[in-house]
Amino acid sequence: MINLVDSVGPYELPSSWHEVTTRQYCALAALADSTMEHAAACLVGRPVELSESVLAALAFLRTEPLTTGGPAYPLDLGQATYVQAEQLRMLAYGQPLLSCFGQLYGLFVARQQPGVDGFDQQVATDLGAACLAWPITDTYPAVRHCLSELQRLTTQYAKLAEPCLCVQCRQPRPAQAQASQPALPGYALVIGIIAAKLGTDPVAVAAWSADTVYQHLLQERLDHEQQVGLA
Repeated sequence: MINLVDSVGPYELPSSWHEVTTRQYCALAALADSTMEHAAACLVGRPVELSESVLAALAFLRTEPLTTGGPAYPLDLGQATYVQAEQLRMLAYGQPLLSCFGQLYGLFVARQQPGVDGFDQQVATDLGAACLAWPITDTYPAVRHCLSELQRLTTQYAKLAEPCLCVQCRQPRPAQAQASQPALPGYALVIGIIAAKLGTDPVAVAAWSADTVYQHLLQERLDHEQQVGLA
């Protein structure tokens, strides 16, 4: 931080991404193509008078935050639980990133926390709230990698998103069946269907890795297409 003074009084101004919190980063990013004056006001918490010193200090804003470092995060999202991966997908693709940046971080790194055995939703929620006060250099690498992993899995299992072209699957479902469908997240329905087919506990299936579930669904899809003559 650097200490500056203008006609209003003294203030502190960050001079690197290490001194910008995750909350401040999200606010800055939401400014889009705004001016350096707006950026300075966002970081200080009040309007400030631009000067050469202010502009020099804020030169780092023209760069991307560091993409490596920070606390540990999963390298392979496919090895996270299916529930965790699908919740991340719903967060990342269901709303603007800046509105869920902290939640995404907490959900992504929850299993990496000391003493945490498996995926804990409360740990993820607590981390998502706490990390907003951390330097963006602690959270940006993880969130950036999370988005990259979501895209990788989407590409790897793209066939699961393709509609089946067989006659049976193209027929509209009866209105009564649609109305009786439980209002559950898609991943919960998938877990229930797999558990019923295998005669096992949904809790056990919920603990499967994302890759295990996706590969199971992919094999079912390929078997179905072979049966109906599409393969």
